Amino acid sequence: MTGRRFLAALSTDNHTLVIDGEEHHHLARVMRARTGMEIEAVNGLGDWFRARILRIGQQRIEAAVLQHEHEQRPPTRLILAPSGLKKRPMDLMLEKLCELGVDEIVPVRFERSDSDCAEQVPDRWQRIALQALKVNRRLWPTRIRAALSLEALIQSSSGIPARVVMEISGQSAPPEEQEPILCVIGPPGDFTPRELAELRGAGFRPWRINDGTLRSETAAIAAAAVFLQRLCRSS
Repeated sequence: MTGRRFLAALSTDNHTLVIDGEEHHHLARVMRARTGMEIEAVNGLGDWFRARILRIGQQRIEAAVLQHEHEQRPPTRLILAPSGLKKRPMDLMLEKLCELGVDEIVPVRFERSDSDCAEQVPDRWQRIALQALKVNRRLWPTRIRAALSLEALIQSSSGIPARVVMEISGQSAPPEEQEPILCVIGPPGDFTPRELAELRGAGFRPWRINDGTLRSETAAIAAAAVFLQRLCRSS
């Protein structure tokens, strides 16, 4: 069973993994795990484990740690600031951005945003970020921040060297600047003239992927793929 990842917690003895909740159900019921099987697990705190299942209970599975590796959180290289969306497209967008490996996501409340994101990060967003670790082979989840107003985003990002805004009239080539990169994606219906003027006035560079109009969630995923490919080439 090695190769398929599960989410686990390291017990206080530092030698045993505990798997419960949905992960327990999937491993015990769907994968039909048995004692003695080896599994691969991560905890979302930079740790990777290879472990052997010791006990399978009704609510939890315990596994002995055979191998343990830890990675320090890498520096932030890409921050996406997409508009808040309705629940279904928002969750889809977050899922794909986390799977791609975006370092940080900061939802923004624009005048035309069709969802008023809560000031606190919903638990389901945190679960989406953790679940992505089972797919993308990373050891640290994407940071998903609480939603900000446009004014708060501009103020808090003043020290970021590369700031771009996706705009249909922008340049076609992604900026070749220092890291981290902050990319702002507008809401359904686009930015208002005032919002666009504020972004340009704050030094955000207009950038476009193509000549078409994209849904907000599509634009965010496409922007992440373009920037991450560039960052991969430069590393």
